[in-house]
Amino acid sequence: MDLDSIRPKREEFYYHIRDASTAAGLGTFIHMKPNNGPKEASLLFDIGSVSLEASAVSHVFLTHGHLDHVNAIFMHARIRCRSKDLPVPKYYMNPLLIPPLLKAKGAFEELNDNSEIPMEFVPLYPGKEVYIGGDCFVSPFPTVHRVASQGYLVRWKKSNGLLPEFQNLSGKEIGELKRSGTIVNTSSISTEVVYTGDTIFKALLEIDEIWSAKIMIIEVTYLIGPSENAEKWGHIHIDSLVENADCFDNVKQLIICHVSVKYSIEEVMVLRRRYSSIVR
Repeated sequence: MDLDSIRPKREEFYYHIRDASTAAGLGTFIHMKPNNGPKEASLLFDIGSVSLEASAVSHVFLTHGHLDHVNAIFMHARIRCRSKDLPVPKYYMNPLLIPPLLKAKGAFEELNDNSEIPMEFVPLYPGKEVYIGGDCFVSPFPTVHRVASQGYLVRWKKSNGLLPEFQNLSGKEIGELKRSGTIVNTSSISTEVVYTGDTIFKALLEIDEIWSAKIMIIEVTYLIGPSENAEKWGHIHIDSLVENADCFDNVKQLIICHVSVKYSIEEVMVLRRRYSSIVR
């Protein structure tokens, strides 16, 4: 994928897409990397395929269990085994995915000379969030697909310094206040990235926060034909974006992914130009 045309100005965004491959039914992964933050805050959305560079990322967020979104999970973990410097990778997911993945893990380990593949499956569901580094937190939100599914949003909780009433205190005094639970810093929270995973569009209308994201990565599997077919199979038709264009007014960059392989590159580029006012 040529990322130059979709990479935002770095000073405006915490993250950019470093690497990606996405095609409905074949495999999807999105590698997000901080522009100026620590590399520990890098993350992957889904793991239907993987690149060598993306295999260095420790935090992987799965939207659902269809194979084109989890195909490469054991390859990712196995590649990391070769380096003693990399921590055990963490795969965050709806708790319902853990039992079948543990069963699959056992089968792959048997195929791998009965050698353990170090990896950690972390249950994560809407209402919870996980810290990944660089003052960034990831939280799932509910989506509607043919199987249990969820999207993810990434928040940057930036500290803006001490509150005025604490600015003349010593470091020891500030430390004591923090330990007592007192909030001593001013802070701001921004929704940096939203990744929908596979879903119908109506489900997204229920989640207010996602529409203020700086970067939204949204699945648009269907580009042509009746929109009813998209919803029947738990996906989004590009017509839904057009009909709800005002929802994206506060989204600085909208990126579509998971386009069906039944469309040619020429068809995709024609539609991209036609809808350039929305997909930006």
